[in-house]
Amino acid sequence: MFSIQTKGSILSLILIFLLSLQVNSFGFDLIPPGTMPQEIEELSYYNRGNTVCVTEDELTMVFTDPVYHKEGCEGAFDLWISMRASKDDPWSVPPKNMNLFQVPGMTGDERINTRSKNYPPAISGNGDILVWEDTRSGIMDIWISTRESGSDLWGEAMNIDDYNKNLGGENLNSNKIDGDPAISADGLTLYISTERRGIRAIWIAKRNSLNEPFGSPIPGGPCPMNLDEYNDWLDDGLINGSLGYSINEQYTENPAVSCDGLMMFFMSNRENGFKIWVTTRASTNAPWGPPENIGDQVNPIIPSAAQWGLGYVGDSMSGTLYFCTNTGNGILMHTIGIGSPIPPVTLMR
Repeated sequence: MFSIQTKGSILSLILIFLLSLQVNSFGFDLIPPGTMPQEIEELSYYNRGNTVCVTEDELTMVFTDPVYHKEGCEGAFDLWISMRASKDDPWSVPPKNMNLFQVPGMTGDERINTRSKNYPPAISGNGDILVWEDTRSGIMDIWISTRESGSDLWGEAMNIDDYNKNLGGENLNSNKIDGDPAISADGLTLYISTERRGIRAIWIAKRNSLNEPFGSPIPGGPCPMNLDEYNDWLDDGLINGSLGYSINEQYTENPAVSCDGLMMFFMSNRENGFKIWVTTRASTNAPWGPPENIGDQVNPIIPSAAQWGLGYVGDSMSGTLYFCTNTGNGILMHTIGIGSPIPPVTLMR
């Protein structure tokens, strides 16, 4: 029989353990044991740009290639497209220039690819919204092209400021670098990586329908909004001084969000080089939990190599993560299956 003092000590240890789990751990095995990245061999040769995005059905992929010059090439950094009939089929090669899939008659800056640098693209789940970073305005900005459905040709390429103002909104780009965008599966939430406050960080803008402009994610707030400040607001309705976890630590970029909006992968150099990190939340109205390194099965494929170009297909329970690894001797494109995580437990107050 335990004494009252012993019982008290045991309960204290249990409480400390539970609190440490709540604050410091997701409490799940994100990648099932034994699961290893698989190279997309048919496309690794063509993708030299460290970027990849995929539609929700995993039948269309868009990526950047800076050196693979072929028919239809416009500049040193163009966006290219590869497709397949089913997830069991290989990706089509050689990939095609995105301009070949635009409405005929597009000229100049109406084209998706120009002589400028077109870099990390992101595509909505159904494949009807494409966003990317582009230098044609003289600075790195976010650009956008849309189409009626995934089987239609792409429309005019537009600076996202013009797109937003045409819908009655305000500018999203700044006079600093704005790039590495991500678009939610439904096309209603836009994430960008921006240096408008110095070091690169993830910011967010939202809208209620596809016919509305992107705006602030909170009533009367800035557009776009720093993701950490948005996290604070989700935590207790205030900005600064709350228990919201910091996503934007060190250099943070290249977000990729699950179709249910409950899981986000991103790149950060907060731990010895650029690695893939992940954060989750219990609902789209809840703050993001503490980020964690995705783990040794992915990040140390080549210990000195950087991981780049994230694309995620799936929900917060399971899916496929697409990413590129810069080996120093070339860039390889990979996929890895994501398991069944448990939503993060946050400290009750």
